[in-house]
Amino acid sequence: MKIIQFGKRVVALFGVATMLTNAVPFQTNASEESAIDSKQEEPVDFEKLVLDPETVEMIRKDYLEKMKAENLDYDFIQGCDVSDVDIKQYCGTYNGNEVVVMSMPGFNGATVVTEILIGGHKFVFPDTLDCLYLHKDHQFIPLKNAYEEKLVNDEDLDEIANVFGTAYAYQFTLKYKDVFIKDWFYPNVYMMYRRGFMTGLNDETFGPSQPIVRAQFMVVLNRMAGNPKSTVFDGSRWTDITEDWYKDALYWGIQNKIMTGYSDFNRWGTADVLTREQLATVMYRYAEYRGYDVKKRASLERFEDASSVSGFAKEAVEWAVAEGIITGKDNGTKLDPQGETARAQCAAVIERFAEHYRE
Repeated sequence: MKIIQFGKRVVALFGVATMLTNAVPFQTNASEESAIDSKQEEPVDFEKLVLDPETVEMIRKDYLEKMKAENLDYDFIQGCDVSDVDIKQYCGTYNGNEVVVMSMPGFNGATVVTEILIGGHKFVFPDTLDCLYLHKDHQFIPLKNAYEEKLVNDEDLDEIANVFGTAYAYQFTLKYKDVFIKDWFYPNVYMMYRRGFMTGLNDETFGPSQPIVRAQFMVVLNRMAGNPKSTVFDGSRWTDITEDWYKDALYWGIQNKIMTGYSDFNRWGTADVLTREQLATVMYRYAEYRGYDVKKRASLERFEDASSVSGFAKEAVEWAVAEGIITGKDNGTKLDPQGETARAQCAAVIERFAEHYRE
C-alpha cells in the first residue's frame, strides 16, 4: 500500500480502485491554469450506472486479453481470469462505445498522482495516465487518444467530467484575462491556444472583440498549413509588406493565390481589417490549396442581407454556409459581409474549419 499526503489529507492508494470506489475527495494544488467548474455535478456512483451483464462480461474479457497480451512474462497476470477484472468506473456510452476505468490485481499500486489534460478538462488520477479508456471494437483506446481522433467530442467529455465530479476533473482555463469559460467563444479560443494556430495579442490578452487585420489572419492560416514558405518570390510590388513577423506568411499566401492583395493598388493591405466576406473567400481558397472538397453550396436567401455579398465572395460564402463554417450573426439572420471580423469570430471560424476538415 502506498501513502500519499495532500496537505492535511492522507489518501491510501491501492491504485485506481481505491480512488474511484471510495471517492475520497483529495485536492491538489491546482495551478493558475486550472479552475473548478461550478456547474459540474457531484461524482456519480458506479452502482447507479449499470451496464447490461453481457456488456460487462465482454469488457472484462477484452481487458483480460489485453493485459495478458501486454504481460506475457508476468505469471501472476497470466494466471488471472475474468473474475479478477473490475470496471472501476463506467463513465457513459458514446456512439455505441463505452468509456470506462479498468483495474486488475497486481496493477493497482500507484507511486505518484498524475494528471491528464483532455480537451478543456484536466483529470487527476493516482495511477497511470492510460487508466481511462474508450472501449471500441474490443480494443481499449486511452481517452486522450480517442478525443484527439474525434471518437468522443467536447460535449461527451463534459459528461465524462461530470461523472468524476470536481474532486477529480478540473476545467482548464486560459491565462487570457479577457476570455472566460462562460464566453460562447471560449472553446474556440481554447483550441486555437492548444494547437498554436492563433495566439493572443500578448500573454494575458486575447482581444476577442478586437478586429483581426489581414496580415494577422494570413499568419494564422500559414501556421495551420505547417508554416510553409514561398519559393523564390518578389514581393516588392507591395509597399506595405515591411514587417518580418508576417512576410513569410504573406508571400506564401500570394504565391499560392490564397490572399493576393488589392489588384489596383501597390498596397497589400497588411493593417486593413479583414471583412467577413474576405474571411470566407480566403478560407475557401485555402481549402482549395489543401485539396479539400469545396463543391458544396447553400442558398443565402434566409439571410436578410444576402444581396450585400460582393460578387467576388458569393461562391465562397455559399460554401462556408453550406459547410457550417460561417453561421451568420443575429441568430443566423444576417451575414454582415462587409462587417469587421472580430478575433473571437475568427477563432470560431478557424476552429470549425479545422474540425470539419480534420486539420
